[in-house]
Amino acid sequence: MKWKQDGRRIDVAYEGVPNPLPLSSFAGAIKPFLPPKYSALKSDGKGANEEYLFQVPPNAGRLLLDKLGIREESANDVLQTAVEESTEDATERTALLKSRIGQAQFRDGLLARWEGRCAVTALDLLELLRASHIKPWRDSNHLERLDVFNGLLLSPGYDAAFDAGLITFGDDGALIIAERLTEERLSQVGIHRGARINVPLHRKHCEYLNYHRSTVFKSK
Repeated sequence: MKWKQDGRRIDVAYEGVPNPLPLSSFAGAIKPFLPPKYSALKSDGKGANEEYLFQVPPNAGRLLLDKLGIREESANDVLQTAVEESTEDATERTALLKSRIGQAQFRDGLLARWEGRCAVTALDLLELLRASHIKPWRDSNHLERLDVFNGLLLSPGYDAAFDAGLITFGDDGALIIAERLTEERLSQVGIHRGARINVPLHRKHCEYLNYHRSTVFKSK
């Protein structure tokens, strides 16, 4: 096999975990959060694909952290250290760290906006609440990424389904559910069909939700 002459360098830093998990213990739970193409797991979920690096979406990463018993704050410290050690260019390193700080500010803003409670369930256990972008991070400009009106504070099940485009919300806060989420699946994820955002939404929330309904939500 002949390798191409051009390529792309990706600096990485590896961090061991105290109690490694067998693939079989989390494959079924994490599979729905992985991309259908170029996934780390095979389509049957029973094995790993043999490649060098795979993208791990935020929800999949958080699920792994939960399974490993690692608090998100600890993971952030590890990430910051990794950025500092693996990125030689000072400008790039600063940009990456600012991005992390910005995400922390976004979460703090949502905690204040929603008074530390899930927008749907009113869950007030901060360790479980997720700062979920309405218009996805990848589609947003810098200002939109930090705009508290572009976010909902959600408990894990609602956050995962919202991020995957399996649920969305109307301007009145009513929950809209994809056909794929059968009653059994709703029960497994912990989503209730009659749920809604009970706090009145701001006009800016509705603008972002319109984007989510038209671009992210998968009705079938």
